[in-house]
Amino acid sequence: MKSPVSYYPEPRVLIYLAETGLWDDKIFGWGKVEKRDIAIGETPTHYVTRIHISDMDYWDKDDVRFSVVCVSYLGVHKSRFKEWVDLSIPKLDLSKFQQLTLF
Repeated sequence: MKSPVSYYPEPRVLIYLAETGLWDDKIFGWGKVEKRDIAIGETPTHYVTRIHISDMDYWDKDDVRFSVVCVSYLGVHKSRFKEWVDLSIPKLDLSKFQQLTLF
């Protein structure tokens, strides 16, 4: 079975808006707060931040044991996305610096 997740080559940091759970009379809606998380991939509707794997055992009427493994992709809905955080290290132009000599 093909995975529904398109994984990123490297994890990316995203900023998204989460609800505070408190009503805000200024905006006449639920308050929002910015949060950061690490995304490892995406589906058509969500950015995947965690993978939860669980298993469950059960027995049929003849006492035959079956085991089921469930994979859940957890994350942030794309409608809550605000921006990506750039983690790249800027490259230095060393030609602007004079050569240092040690005495």
